[in-house]
Amino acid sequence: MAHMQRIALVLALLGGCSFAELEGVDHARPLRQKPTCSTTPVPAIIDGSIMLALAVTAGIVASQPAPAQNGDVIDPGSDPGVRGFGIALLALPYLVSAIYGVHVVYACRDANADYATELQHAPVTP
Repeated sequence: MAHMQRIALVLALLGGCSFAELEGVDHARPLRQKPTCSTTPVPAIIDGSIMLALAVTAGIVASQPAPAQNGDVIDPGSDPGVRGFGIALLALPYLVSAIYGVHVVYACRDANADYATELQHAPVTP
C-alpha cells in the first residue's frame, strides 16, 4: 500500500499542465488578426489522465482492510478510508485544470473558426 501512496505523491507533484502550458484567446485582438492561442488538447488530456490515476489509486487505497488496532491506541493515519480520501483530494486540482484546459482549447478553436468566417466574408481589396 505504501507503494501506491508514493505513486500518488509523485503524480500530485507534477502540477496542472493546462494552467502552465495553454494560452487562452486574446479578446482584445482585432477581428481580422489570426488568434494566437492553444488548440492542442494534450495538456488537458494529461491532467485528466493524472486525475483518473489518482482517483483509481484513492479507490484502491480506501478499499484495503483496516489494520488491526492495538488495545485503545487508534492511529487515524492507519485508516485506509482517510488515506484514500487524502489521495482523492490530490486529484481535485487536476480535475479543475483539465476542465480549464478543455475550455481554453474549445474557445481557441471557436475563435479560429470565427476568424476563418471573417476572412471569407471580407471584401477583397486590390
